[in-house]
Amino acid sequence: MTNENHSLLKIKDLSIVYGHGENKVHALRNINLNIFGSECLGIAGESGCGKSTLAMSIMKLLPKNANYSQGNCYFENTDLMSCNEKQMRSIRMKKIAMIFQNPMSCLNPFKRIGKQLEEGFFHQPNLSSSDIKNEVMDLLVQVKFDEPKRVYKSYPHELSGGMCQRVMIAMAISQKPELLIADEPTTALDVTTQKIVLDLLNELRLKYKMSMLFITHDLSVLSKMCDRIVVMYAGEVVEVANKNEFFKNTKHPYSKNLIEACPTLKGPKEEVLKAIPGLPPNLKAVPKLCSFLPRCDKKITECENNEVNMIGSKGHYSRCHLSEDKF
Repeated sequence: MTNENHSLLKIKDLSIVYGHGENKVHALRNINLNIFGSECLGIAGESGCGKSTLAMSIMKLLPKNANYSQGNCYFENTDLMSCNEKQMRSIRMKKIAMIFQNPMSCLNPFKRIGKQLEEGFFHQPNLSSSDIKNEVMDLLVQVKFDEPKRVYKSYPHELSGGMCQRVMIAMAISQKPELLIADEPTTALDVTTQKIVLDLLNELRLKYKMSMLFITHDLSVLSKMCDRIVVMYAGEVVEVANKNEFFKNTKHPYSKNLIEACPTLKGPKEEVLKAIPGLPPNLKAVPKLCSFLPRCDKKITECENNEVNMIGSKGHYSRCHLSEDKF
């Protein structure tokens, strides 16, 4: 659960730009977030809102055309934005690990699973080859493989997508990191396999008391996994709240629209989902007013005349002039 006395990761005024000149895209704009010890922070938003860019910026794995234009990202008082590649290599996996959306693209198709997992232990000279193999076998058991010996000897193409994702989870937790970033880890999986992976992630998070940054477009997943929820839109954070408070008293019109666009099992048989009209803004030009303004059906005169910052208190903040009102 959230430990408000210990901010493990603190992001301050982080902005990321892709490209240069006329082709410059403002992917992240003035992101301010905290991840506390042992908590699961969920990030939601539609495709292109900056969720994955945020995750990759923390790991400093953005492509070469990305520019960290401003801001800081402090992990245990170390500013990751100031770290060189050698310093980041000592942080990745050991302190911050990441699970990606497509496990097949992350595994080497020419190496057996066991050998790939063993690579994470090569930096520990006190472990013998048999010790390393035992560590790997234990990891495979922890991620619920019934036949760890068979998986150890398998190539990635011999495993299902869900099994490969469990291998990636084993790889991510092998060094017992303090922060685990999961970037849409269940998107390519069927519903049954998705539940297995989500239950496994939650179990391991609690077992190792890890903090987790969980990224998805599915609010129903966040409702089960997370302590707090962050909603992003057009490269900005538009709402932050405790999970229960978020669903009970949603503040931002975009967040409200996201909830209304999610199917439920409790609704009418012929439930009509509400689509969000329009498209997100082109981030080659930074919107001067509210980014959601052209699509918002709750806008008032103040929205069309004044900029808006995060408004709120007691851990619930929203980037909306209507935040203090119920709608």
